[in-house]
Amino acid sequence: MKSLFCASILLSAATAGIASSIASNDSNGQFREGMFLLPELTSAKDSYLVIVVPASGESPINFALPQGSTGLRVTGSALPSGEWSWYFKLSSQNVPEVELVTNKMLALGAADTKEGRFSLAWKPVEGATRYTVSGRAKTADSVELVGSKWEASCIAVACTLGETVTMAIDLKPGSELTWQVTALDKDSIPIRKSAVAQIQMEDTFIRKASSAGFKVQRSDTLSKAMAGLPATFSYLSNQPANATARATAYQSEFALIYEGSTALGRFWPRASLEARLTSRGEQKPGDQLKLRVGGYTEIGSRQTGEFTDVVAGLKYETERKTGTKKGLVELSITPVYGPLGRLWPGPPSKGQADVAGNYIKLPWLQLAPLVSFGAEVGKTMEVGNSAEKQDTILRLRTTLRLDGEMNALSNMLGTRSATAYVEGTYWRLPREDDVRNYRVARTGLSFGLTEALSFDLAYSVGREAPAFRFLRVGTAGFGLKF
Repeated sequence: MKSLFCASILLSAATAGIASSIASNDSNGQFREGMFLLPELTSAKDSYLVIVVPASGESPINFALPQGSTGLRVTGSALPSGEWSWYFKLSSQNVPEVELVTNKMLALGAADTKEGRFSLAWKPVEGATRYTVSGRAKTADSVELVGSKWEASCIAVACTLGETVTMAIDLKPGSELTWQVTALDKDSIPIRKSAVAQIQMEDTFIRKASSAGFKVQRSDTLSKAMAGLPATFSYLSNQPANATARATAYQSEFALIYEGSTALGRFWPRASLEARLTSRGEQKPGDQLKLRVGGYTEIGSRQTGEFTDVVAGLKYETERKTGTKKGLVELSITPVYGPLGRLWPGPPSKGQADVAGNYIKLPWLQLAPLVSFGAEVGKTMEVGNSAEKQDTILRLRTTLRLDGEMNALSNMLGTRSATAYVEGTYWRLPREDDVRNYRVARTGLSFGLTEALSFDLAYSVGREAPAFRFLRVGTAGFGLKF
């Protein structure tokens, strides 16, 4: 007991000596006998922050008081050695409002976002060094989403653009988002807060179909990770073999795909209907249908971007007008390596975005090469006009593809994206008596207009399954992909 009493005397003497060399920024605040004493609070929800500044120039020491507290006792070891001064700040729940530029009640569609991101805006706050945006997300029927509470921040000088401050956030279709902006000073004390605002994000038919497992794209022949060109509805210009004039028509080329939501082990079930349909009679012999039932698996890690995509299943293919009908078992193997062929300066990761999150505005180019190998074994039901005559079918396929994502071009044109591609496929038919080798080449441009809609230009020349008839076709039209 005696030792405890002596220690208390020594601590009081030490702190009294220190107190003679310090001062607060506010006469209402005192440091006495090792304790910071602060004015009474008007609200029990308010709190104080005490900042101790060493005279030596070292970094300040912050002491955050609990809500409603007006005093804090510290030991001598918690304070700087030598002379120091201190000041305190009030962190109040009742602060002036941040003026929002974005409407407090907002309804958005997919066309209002870019890659699922939307930029909020508000007026700058004098004295703010940082802004935070916090919120909560729910589905349209008020079910809280996983990770519904969120917070993002940006440095004031970086995200202030003229007379507004902007920050991009992620939005999920079919959700309701409440959000609020807080302006913080250099000591992270809130100096202003906005009113709570709300964003409603519409749930589109396309998203509902996608959530149910349906996809629409141009073809179902390459890697499931990489075959992402839009289905097209185009004006067609075609010059058949041995023809001297070009013929025109309208053509749709699409693959409607369904993927099961439950894997069978590591094998994901998948079914698709792939079609090419033309409006004019003289062009219809090139129309074809392909029905697939099977699935795919991935060997490796998609997270690292290095894996092999393996597709297997049954396929029925036919041409509408020529009577060609074939049934096959197919296997496709596609090694996918994400970093392969990427050219500086991009694309940047989200961590390399500007502070407002608008990394999509930075110019970049990415080239992504792809090689896919396939084998098909099956039976000819009807030969029709096909150049493949044998009853027993054996096909070996190699496809080389190069995609170029041209963000700088899309920025210049004002589109969401700009993709150029070149693709070549080589077929080997070892069982055929006559011609055993066939080739087809394709190239084109796809300009993203909305999340699902694009404008597409394409050109193809050569021969492809199921009939291996020569075609030279150029198309221009709209694309759809989800």
